[in-house]
Amino acid sequence: MSEGWDQRFHVDAYGQNLEDF
Repeated sequence: MSEGWDQRFHVDAYGQNLEDF
């Protein structure tokens, strides 16, 4: 539940696609 939100937040904050990793 938190993973999905965390990933989305990180991508927005860093501006990178961490989901690809």
